[in-house]
Amino acid sequence: MQWKKLSVLLIGLLVLSSFGSAAVSGNKIPLPLAEKAARSYVNWIAANIPDFKEWENATLGEPVVYYFPNGEKSVYEFAVFKNGKNVGFILVSARKDMPPVLEFSKAEPPSWNLEKAKELAEKKGYKAGKLLYYGALTYGINIGILSG
Repeated sequence: MQWKKLSVLLIGLLVLSSFGSAAVSGNKIPLPLAEKAARSYVNWIAANIPDFKEWENATLGEPVVYYFPNGEKSVYEFAVFKNGKNVGFILVSARKDMPPVLEFSKAEPPSWNLEKAKELAEKKGYKAGKLLYYGALTYGINIGILSG
C-alpha cells in the first residue's frame, strides 16, 4: 500500500513539473513586455535622475532589435522622443537572464550610427546583416563575405 501511494505521489510530481516548465518560455522576453519595461523605466528615470527631467512625458520610438553573434535576440533599443525631438535612448534586455535595463543615455541611439556603417559596408561590397550587441557599450554589425 505504501508503494502505491509513493508511486502516485511521484507520478503526480513528475506531471506537475512538466506542466510547470512548459509554462515558462525559456529565456526570451517578448517585445510587448520589453516595451512596457522601457516605458516604466523612462518614467522612473525622468522622475528620479535630475539630468533626465526632459524625459518626463517622453515617447518611445519603434524598437530596434540587436542580436548575439549566435543569432539569438540580445536587446531591444528604443529611441526616446520629446516633442518629436530625440532626447536619448534606452536598451532593454530581450533575455530573462540579463538585467532589465542595460543602458540609457541622452545620446543618439547606437543603431543610428550603425546604420551608417552598414551602408558603408554594403557600398564596399560586404553583405551587412543584423545589428549585434555584446554588452556594455559594445555594438556591431554582422558582416558577411565580399559579394561578387
